[in-house]
Amino acid sequence: MDAMKPFREEHTICFIPNPDPAKLNLRDSGKPVADIFYYIGHNPFHFLQLMGKRLFSFFILSKPHFSFSHNAYLLLVSLPVYLFALLAVWKKLLTNPFFKFTLLLLLLYSVGTTFQCNDYHNRFIMPLFAYLFLPAAAGIKFTAAKILNRKTA
Repeated sequence: MDAMKPFREEHTICFIPNPDPAKLNLRDSGKPVADIFYYIGHNPFHFLQLMGKRLFSFFILSKPHFSFSHNAYLLLVSLPVYLFALLAVWKKLLTNPFFKFTLLLLLLYSVGTTFQCNDYHNRFIMPLFAYLFLPAAAGIKFTAAKILNRKTA
């Protein structure tokens, strides 16, 4: 296995290389972890750009190879979950230690995917999606309480 191949060929989705990859300062020492850190240290802007593309692909479940209706369904399901989860984080509704663990899990797992590539069928985010429902539920509860308080006032 070549750990540098997804970086060298700029894979956002696994096994789909960029047809026109950038010229990078790389080395092949036979130590994959050291080579990845060398790549990051010597190509930081390229890594940040690739990291952004991979995070976007990771969280936005739609893919160009899916049909329009499939992508629309995925966005219709995922975007409200993300919005309500972000609301819960922004309003600091997650004081329970389990919620803090959940946020740490989401952060570490999603950053971990930036060192790889995103799966063709969103298989990497699906285990996390259940954990996203927990902060989203707190955001929905907060929103519902605000709406109900406004209607009764």
